[in-house]
Amino acid sequence: MSAVYIGPVVEHQTGVAVVLDYFHVAKLMNDTLTEVLRKHHRELQDTTGKSVLKGSC
Repeated sequence: MSAVYIGPVVEHQTGVAVVLDYFHVAKLMNDTLTEVLRKHHRELQDTTGKSVLKGSC
């Protein structure tokens, strides 16, 4: 989670443990991975002029 979320909690509530739930951590990781894969796919399309990954599975 971002410092924007954790920072105020730690500042105003001393001695508390910040707990992050699995769902939101997994969602952030999945969203980031999807963004990176899409960026690389767009770069491949731009350099070759065609979809390199089409039909590769």
